[in-house]
Amino acid sequence: CEPSSTFSRAHTQDDRLSNMHVKASSSIGRFEMRACIGKAMPGSGCATSKRMVRVERRNRCAKLKPVPLTWNQSRKKIEFPRVQSLAREEPLEATKNVKIGFIGGGQMTEAIVRAFVVTMCIPPENVWVHDRNENRREVFRKLGVNVPQGGSVEIGKTCDAIVLSVKPQKVMVAMKELAGLMDETKILYSVVAGLSIEKMQAQFPDARVIRLMPNTPVSVRCGVVGYSVGSSTKEGDLLLTDALFSAAGMAVQVQEYQLDALTGVSGSGPAYMFLALEAMADGGVAAGLPRALSLRIAAQTMKGAAEMVLQENGAEPLTHPAILKDKVASPAGTTIEGVTTLEKHGFRSSLIEAVKAAAARSYALGGD
Repeated sequence: CEPSSTFSRAHTQDDRLSNMHVKASSSIGRFEMRACIGKAMPGSGCATSKRMVRVERRNRCAKLKPVPLTWNQSRKKIEFPRVQSLAREEPLEATKNVKIGFIGGGQMTEAIVRAFVVTMCIPPENVWVHDRNENRREVFRKLGVNVPQGGSVEIGKTCDAIVLSVKPQKVMVAMKELAGLMDETKILYSVVAGLSIEKMQAQFPDARVIRLMPNTPVSVRCGVVGYSVGSSTKEGDLLLTDALFSAAGMAVQVQEYQLDALTGVSGSGPAYMFLALEAMADGGVAAGLPRALSLRIAAQTMKGAAEMVLQENGAEPLTHPAILKDKVASPAGTTIEGVTTLEKHGFRSSLIEAVKAAAARSYALGGD
């Protein structure tokens, strides 16, 4: 073992653990951890009765905090931290000087702001949030972001980018408070359902308008944030949008007319997954598993299957799920029997129709 700043503290290990390789990814970029465990060499400065663990980290976009490894003696294994606990030590160059303000401090705003704070995508002192409810304002004070006394007006004067995140019935009031403050130097984002780019541009003809459609998994930084842009936006606005909202998962640009379809897939999709997850867990219980264990296994299985699609060979375009399904389904085996049963009961067609129905409802709401 050569002394190095990348070594964690020494841990006594079992000789059987000679080589471990762990890969993981997160919303802040991919990294790699290698744990190489071996006897300490004489003269290395390491105690000969100890083993040392070296961690190599690779990240495309940010420095990561040191990765602590602990030895669990009872389980005879090394325990790695959860991926979600890793964060940047410094903000991204593209976002560190941007001041962003949210008008409306509901659950979606909280999820996005937490993603900003945890990943250090943007310094907390550069984030402003206004909400009329004092309890909600206190939530954001505890997150360390600015909660201005001047409300929407102060945010409009101070921030480079403003996010409308209020309920549809309150959006006109919020826009009136910003009257005269939104010039060509400002980016106006909106997560308000049914508020089109045309309507925003009519109120603020000089502002660079971008419409956002996030989903609830942004709260665990595994979400999808779809966005479409107005005619006055610049190329730098797209780069900034990607940098900001990738902190909450994946940011993807679509045409505005495609936002309804995106809503049907990613906006409503988590509910479909929860239904499938509940059904799988119930099936496990029916087959003899304890409920808590069945739910945990089903959730991990769903998570693992999604990761296989997203990360299979690092391929672009993604590996088609039918190919991965065929790899699981051996001839006359258990999996193909289960898949056949799902097909008999219209599993695929039900999901297709659910997405189409949700997209149609989204379109109807936008026309109200």
